[in-house]
Amino acid sequence: MVWTTPRTDFAFNYIVTEDDMNDIGANLVVLKAPVTDKVEATDDGGPPTTTTTTSTTFVTPTGYSKTITTTGGDVLISFQSGIYYSTATGLIWFDFSVDTVRVGASTNGLAVRTVAATPWYDFISMQYLVQGLSAGSHTFDVKWKISNAAHSGRLFARSQFFVREFS
Repeated sequence: MVWTTPRTDFAFNYIVTEDDMNDIGANLVVLKAPVTDKVEATDDGGPPTTTTTTSTTFVTPTGYSKTITTTGGDVLISFQSGIYYSTATGLIWFDFSVDTVRVGASTNGLAVRTVAATPWYDFISMQYLVQGLSAGSHTFDVKWKISNAAHSGRLFARSQFFVREFS
């Protein structure tokens, strides 16, 4: 359902029509059920499955990209996952992108985890509020990279990634 700009030119003694009421009702539905899309694994090992990277530049893990059509306004991006790094020294960086433009710092993104042991397991949880997004179709991605291509980083199954419009 799409937001319809409400009528604002009501004059004195104007009789509200069925179409006016339908527009108001449709807008209430949009407000009650904002546009949301998510990736969430099931306990039976459904997607997203475990994914691995050796990339030292920001890349999108398979399955961690979502496109929604918004009515314009704010969108919350959220990502949580168990993570693994193959050696005792290294870094894993995380970021989001909106329509291919990363939102975090140019080098380090939004979050970084420092590896302290072998094998190294941790958890990442990050959120970002995109404000003032235009109406239309937008693509949101999780981005990640590691510090050494000779090592590997892993996101575990049962990760969660969602985008939700807040307008």
